[in-house]
Amino acid sequence: MRKTIEQEIEKREHTSISFAQIQKVLPPSIRHSTHMVELDKLPERPKDSDIFGSAQNVCLFCNRYMSGRVVASHWVVLLLKKKKNRSTVEVCDPLGNTLEHLLHVLRPPKMSLLWWKRNRRGKVLSSTVQFQKDTLSDCGDHAANRICLRSLSNRQYQHFLKHSRMPSDVVVSMLCFLPLIGTD
Repeated sequence: MRKTIEQEIEKREHTSISFAQIQKVLPPSIRHSTHMVELDKLPERPKDSDIFGSAQNVCLFCNRYMSGRVVASHWVVLLLKKKKNRSTVEVCDPLGNTLEHLLHVLRPPKMSLLWWKRNRRGKVLSSTVQFQKDTLSDCGDHAANRICLRSLSNRQYQHFLKHSRMPSDVVVSMLCFLPLIGTD
């Protein structure tokens, strides 16, 4: 049976993607300044250099544990934006969690990122708008699209999704559909 584009996009919403697939969605001009960081592997007291290295965009890979086993994984985006002598980090969690809430939802809590937020010199701004439905697995699609649209502030990105006249999960899945055809 032949699938329609609508069926393929619906399938994308329920398909989690790897960092390699996120990279395929990004244009080459952004791809080189994006890397992945595993939250579990951050030092106890990380600095910007531990998180960003030389990159401007970070896909933060978070695991949630129960009885010592990974029960869920999630992508969160950190965007380093520099203006003159100041730097701001914009955090975009597609589920709408602030860093504080996200780090306590993860078990055991990941205090290293909270230490980083409290001790870094520049601002850390979190979006509290939930773009992803709790029942979907498209946080990687949201991460890829947020990085592609890094020139927008979190508020502008929220406005873009809200006024697209489609559910945000459909928008990001559609935008990831073509670059990822045949990679699942």
